[in-house]
Amino acid sequence: CYCVNPLDGKFTFGLSLLEDASNVTCKCADHFYQTYSTIPSKACRRDEDTGKCSCHKSPDSNACADEVDQLNLERFAQISPKCSGTGNFEPLQCINGTCFCVDEATGRPTPDKAALYGALQTLPCFDLEKAKKVNTKESDANYLNPCEKQLRRPEALSLEFKKKGTELKNMKEVVCSPDGKYALKQCTDTVCMCVKPDTAGLADNYRLDLAKATDMECMCALQGYLSKQGTSYNNLACDPSGNFQAYQCSSEGRKCNCVDPYGAAISEEVDTQLRRPEALSLEFKKKGTELKNMKEVVCSPDGKYALKQCTDTVCMCVKPDTAGLADNYRLDLAKATDMECMCALQGYLSKQGTSYNNLACDPSGNFQAYQCSSEGRKCNCVDPYGAAISEEVDT
Repeated sequence: CYCVNPLDGKFTFGLSLLEDASNVTCKCADHFYQTYSTIPSKACRRDEDTGKCSCHKSPDSNACADEVDQLNLERFAQISPKCSGTGNFEPLQCINGTCFCVDEATGRPTPDKAALYGALQTLPCFDLEKAKKVNTKESDANYLNPCEKQLRRPEALSLEFKKKGTELKNMKEVVCSPDGKYALKQCTDTVCMCVKPDTAGLADNYRLDLAKATDMECMCALQGYLSKQGTSYNNLACDPSGNFQAYQCSSEGRKCNCVDPYGAAISEEVDTQLRRPEALSLEFKKKGTELKNMKEVVCSPDGKYALKQCTDTVCMCVKPDTAGLADNYRLDLAKATDMECMCALQGYLSKQGTSYNNLACDPSGNFQAYQCSSEGRKCNCVDPYGAAISEEVDT
């Protein structure tokens, strides 16, 4: 299970196994996303009526750059709540040198007395065993994870100098996640890579050039790392960027399905004996065409196969349920830009028993623009989806 932004369903922060998710509220993850998201200044704008800065609207102004920088400095200067790895609040919170216990689900302080940072061990929510895991010395049993320790001093200095009117630049070297561990994706001036959240060591060899790493999230790389640590996850396949491959198959290669960017299934599992790219290649080979270097399968939003599937040389119309060929509609890749296969789909659904007008298709699987009845006497023009756009005339 994972936490998402309730407005758009996109992942924010926090992972947990299904059996451990009953008490996960994602309140801390949501707080961080709404308040401390590290986003570029150009994605923020100032409301003309209220004068307030908002960082979740259209990117039409950079008038809020100072507010964004300030928020990000506060986040890493220990002036913000701390999340657990599940997206809840850590039971122990320290802000501006004062530590206190909170409810993990809501973040609200408990009735227990607060303590200064140096005496946080006296609090009932202090976990000595957890502290030992993140510190090399038992006497140094404090609140910070390794990434926070690396970032806190330069960010605190930057914030202090900023209050006095001096800008310190190029202080930050790493990116931390809301739980104080290393963010899964770390970048240099030229390359981005997936790292282990506890140590920032490389998580296998997932790396991309900086210019190509916009959609790199490293969620699959994280799954692999946690599996090696003993957490029970399905071993899904990763792409070269450390993301989940959209098309996943079991170890035998017979059962496959589509998954979302976080590894959750978005289609039913199907038997792939007649549905894999190799089966498509075999089917075409029987008809005299050699398919090489099949691209990754493309899924439609309902989790079925997209009507058009392509190799490095040719595109073809396929059946949405099985990816088997929908008749023999195919075009060279360079000529397939406008290939939509809507007519091929109509033919397939008609054979399944759905009542459609049997309109004529062109060689690409699209509807012919000029359609005539079976007798050839009555004709009209149709749009790309088969809808009439002219009156029927006697020809």
